Amino acid sequence: MKSILLSFLTFFITTVLSAQCWVQVSAGESHTVAIHSDGTAWAWGRNSFGQLGNGLAPDQNTPIHIGNDTDWQQLSAGRAHTAAIKTDGSLWLWGWNSSGQIGDGSATNYFAPEQIGLDYDWRQVDAGFAHTVAVKNDGTLWTWGLNSTGQLGDSTTTDKKIPTRIGFDTDWKQVVTGDSHTLAVKNDGTLWAWGWNLSGQLGDGTNEDRLEPVKIGSDSNWEQIAAGTNHSVAIKTDGTLWTWGGNSFGQLGIGSNIAQNAPIKVGTASNWKQVDAGFAHSVAVKTDGTLWAWGFNNNGQLGDGTMADKTSPKKIGNSTSWAQVAVGGSHSVAFKNNGSMWVWGRNLYGQLGNGSNVSLSAPQELVCPDITSVDHIFQLSDHIQVYPNPTKNQLVVQFNAGENRNGENLYGEIEIINTLGQTMLAKQNDDGTVDVSSLASGVYVLVFTRNQGQIARPFVKM
Repeated sequence: MKSILLSFLTFFITTVLSAQCWVQVSAGESHTVAIHSDGTAWAWGRNSFGQLGNGLAPDQNTPIHIGNDTDWQQLSAGRAHTAAIKTDGSLWLWGWNSSGQIGDGSATNYFAPEQIGLDYDWRQVDAGFAHTVAVKNDGTLWTWGLNSTGQLGDSTTTDKKIPTRIGFDTDWKQVVTGDSHTLAVKNDGTLWAWGWNLSGQLGDGTNEDRLEPVKIGSDSNWEQIAAGTNHSVAIKTDGTLWTWGGNSFGQLGIGSNIAQNAPIKVGTASNWKQVDAGFAHSVAVKTDGTLWAWGFNNNGQLGDGTMADKTSPKKIGNSTSWAQVAVGGSHSVAFKNNGSMWVWGRNLYGQLGNGSNVSLSAPQELVCPDITSVDHIFQLSDHIQVYPNPTKNQLVVQFNAGENRNGENLYGEIEIINTLGQTMLAKQNDDGTVDVSSLASGVYVLVFTRNQGQIARPFVKM
């Protein structure tokens, strides 16, 4: 087989192969979503409720395209639904909708992106277990979905199936969701929390649920926040790291397994840059580019090469080029400064996107689903067609209708290659057909080789 890099010639695949592949990523309970540098959206992992946004497809262990739009600005993965904002400020959601977390007024699951309302002023969105929260450009706060513990913050425990404005304040800066609790920071640097509080994850010094936003302490220097299942993490403007809530697995990083119902400082370091929280583990990056992790490690989600829990932050490897982290239920994702993406942890549903379902206990680079630069395309490229596209079971490879090839047969070698460049099928084109029924749903490229050279034809397997 000749070694080639395929050029995807339609909208299904992006166009530039380089380390600068990804610009934003979000990890959900068992799926991951990301935005490519060209503005396209990609997803992989579990798809039980359509959270990947690619229709009624099975789980995917490699990145797949979400539609063909190139104007995605922010993605957020929840338990089994996904929220997004486009560059025009429009709001889109898809996936699980049992409690109205999609926000379209129904409880119907969506298997492809659905625009919510007609507003074009959404600034930031976050998806939780079964509720969604967002901030508009005018600083107003909006929530919808499950509200069993007051996680929507509207002073009730009634679910809401459309975005509902919370209060009258217009100075909300950032909002994030945990399992069933919500955290937010205002423009003045104050911290607010509401919802489920059994483990003290709100940080207000109690273990009582709150049905509306409650100010946490009197500090006004909160910079960045993240929420796990029942614990919370944050960084202040002075670079210090703070955690609170459940701590059964050491996810607070304070050297013990004792829960905390108020923010507690982690260590003495003052160079923390960004942090995120999962089911029961936390991962963070320092300003020096080092990567740190702590908490539950049953699937290797800490990335230290073991499966032993850690109750204090542990440095992961020796690299000093880590830039950003995103934490899922039991898997972790991170960017390096060069834009490369690295994954580790649980992989039962393919949420690592590396083409397997084997969990990893150390970071592994995820190959960009960008396969470009064909060695050469022979002179028949404009004369060959591959159809139907999309297809369920079979592809036909033949000369275009009306072509007179003087009885020439289209003999040659056919390869089907996935977005990671892996050969999934190979055969001789002796009858003009290719059986693709055994392939999982997704985007592939058919490579046809004969003595004149090679051509590549992208197609979608449904």
